[in-house]
Amino acid sequence: VDDFYTARSSTKPPLPWTNFAPPFSAGDAPAELYAPAFHFGAQPQPLLQLAEWINGLAFKNIAFTDDGLPVVKISEIKNGFSDATKRTNGIYDDRVRLRNGDLLFCWSGQPETSIGTFVWDNGDAWLNQHIFRVLPAERIDRRFFRFLMLYLQPNFQEIARNKQTTGLGHVTKGDLGMMMVQLPSRSEQERIADTLQSVQDKIDLNRQMAVTLENMARALFKSWFVDFDPVHAKAEGGDTGLPADIAVLFPDGFNDEGLPKGWRSGSLDDLADTNSESWKASSHPEEIEYVDLSNCKWGNIDCTTQYRWEDAPSRARRVARVGDTIFGTVRPGNGSYAFVGREGLTVSTGFAVLRPKKEIYREVVYLASTDIANIRWLEQLAAGHGGAYPAVNPDKVSATTVIVSCEKVAAEFSTNAAIMIDRIEALKQESAYLEHLRDALLPKLLSGELRVADAEDVIAVA
Repeated sequence: VDDFYTARSSTKPPLPWTNFAPPFSAGDAPAELYAPAFHFGAQPQPLLQLAEWINGLAFKNIAFTDDGLPVVKISEIKNGFSDATKRTNGIYDDRVRLRNGDLLFCWSGQPETSIGTFVWDNGDAWLNQHIFRVLPAERIDRRFFRFLMLYLQPNFQEIARNKQTTGLGHVTKGDLGMMMVQLPSRSEQERIADTLQSVQDKIDLNRQMAVTLENMARALFKSWFVDFDPVHAKAEGGDTGLPADIAVLFPDGFNDEGLPKGWRSGSLDDLADTNSESWKASSHPEEIEYVDLSNCKWGNIDCTTQYRWEDAPSRARRVARVGDTIFGTVRPGNGSYAFVGREGLTVSTGFAVLRPKKEIYREVVYLASTDIANIRWLEQLAAGHGGAYPAVNPDKVSATTVIVSCEKVAAEFSTNAAIMIDRIEALKQESAYLEHLRDALLPKLLSGELRVADAEDVIAVA
């Protein structure tokens, strides 16, 4: 396994370059980016010709409604639906209607976190622009084509990075036309796909489980601290649906402000300290593992970067500990937030780092600060300040309104929610290992350098 697995903090597999020159001009990108290494002995052919690439709907032409089918952007692809998901009752070209199993390629956005290949698995929906629905030619195994796209991922990201201007990069059909690839026989495609799919299935399952668990944690938070379901049930003489030892912790009525008796309206300042720890010139590690705003989206830290202290960006100063919540203050509507599940991370000064004052508050702090209604509120505040990079001060994040219950209820909530949040973090770490294993095998198998039997031995050991 050591021959194929690199440290989890390594985020960029080697670029699959060779000296083969593409037949077209590559613009600002190095020609080598369009000539991945292959050893199948087949005639190179443009990637564009191997599939149909259908762009999604133009956002401005969609009539949004309160119900109907969801409109899928990169955030829905990576994290499922939320209250921020737009919907429409409109009828559009069936070619941009998503169904489970559709292969998608996000061709515009942050190169490190948005450019990429995904399989849709959340039911019927409409596809937003900047994403291709990809229909591989009949002679190509669909699973193999997905792994081929993943093999080319470093090239796509570098192409997009070379075109980056205002924070976004892109991969055009012109780029796909210049990308020259080799295909093995159909039977070899199937063998390669079978081998990699065993790893990919586990990654996909972990992602689905993590989304489900987060939705459950958010639903529990809303029930207890927003809708006050247990309190309403007790006030009406009904069953709370909770075990007796938990139900007894809740009040049986409301005060004049409409809050549960004994509870009050407060802010995250009551529950957490903000930016309480930063590295200083006199006390810093020799090396740091850094998280930038662009590497953190909708609860996921997609990648990190290792720096020697003297080479790190000047904004790499905030210290994040296990149990902290990091929340991006620049363009807060972008969803640059995450729960910190492991030690050793240094984050950008563009984050507000919320550190619970007590262990029992860590889940409430995370779920309250990252509630979609709060994100939209902070987004409006940031927009009101104008500028090229709308932002809010960290104190606006810590001013987030939260209902402060008695500590016994907070502790019981923490006990239940922690099971879900901690399991999510364990799934993420397992998936990180599997992704590195997959990404280490991809260039070997997809280039023809490694035989399927040898790859199966590596997976068995892992």
